Amino acid sequence: MKRKVLAVFILLVMLASIPVGVFLVKKRQEIQLRAAPATVLSLFPEVEDYEVDEVFTLNVNIDTGENLIVSADIILNYDPSILEGVEVTMGSFLPGAQELNKNINNDLGKIIYSLYTTQENAQQGGGALVSITFKGVAPGTSTVVIDKSLSLIGGLGEKGQNLLVSATDSSYLIADAESQPTITPTQTLTPTPIGVGGGEEPTATPTPTTTDQDLDDENGTGGGTEPTATPTPTTTSTSTVSTPTPTPVASEQLPDAGIPTPTFIFLISGGVLLVLSFYRLLQS
Repeated sequence: MKRKVLAVFILLVMLASIPVGVFLVKKRQEIQLRAAPATVLSLFPEVEDYEVDEVFTLNVNIDTGENLIVSADIILNYDPSILEGVEVTMGSFLPGAQELNKNINNDLGKIIYSLYTTQENAQQGGGALVSITFKGVAPGTSTVVIDKSLSLIGGLGEKGQNLLVSATDSSYLIADAESQPTITPTQTLTPTPIGVGGGEEPTATPTPTTTDQDLDDENGTGGGTEPTATPTPTTTSTSTVSTPTPTPVASEQLPDAGIPTPTFIFLISGGVLLVLSFYRLLQS
């Protein structure tokens, strides 16, 4: 009797382990799916004009897609003869992260910045990962490049896997302040009729208008009237310059892989064999 009770107990334990095994396999697949590289980096603003000695800030934005991010190593290159790196700070995407490396090399035109957070604080989505302050030092155009071959985005999943799939660069024009054109506003004056005091004379070139009366007779004596000057109004046109709006890059979502068929068949087959084995044991 004790032998049969023990056999039934072992059978129940083995049957209960089948759904547990299925759950663990599916959970592992979900973690591997999230670890598939899908993260994109971009710079904002993408294109902008500044003046010499002007200080400005650009952000390294991140879009993780399906990834959960815990660390980042960002390497940027720029032209040191046009731009000068002033400061690099942590963005708002990984709150509470630790800065592991922060280096600005204006001789080589290179910025290295690394930060890390714990797995419990892993983040998913988009936002500002790093903020960098530059100063224009000379006229010209400098491209700021995210070095994709050296930059690394780490997350949950396989250790050491780089989740970065693409990075967008930016370009900045530094202009000499003295070469900028000076815009002088044009004032349009309204002419005041003669006889109504208090008005200003219009600053327009008068256009003479003659009347139908003869100006000279046959003897050369003047019989005509003086030409009346008609002021020509000045029309000022205003043009509006539109600033392009950066288009965020949408990451492609990966489909759920589900449970692999071979693993599922193996687990079910194992359970059936266990049931048959214990049934024969009980019959003996």
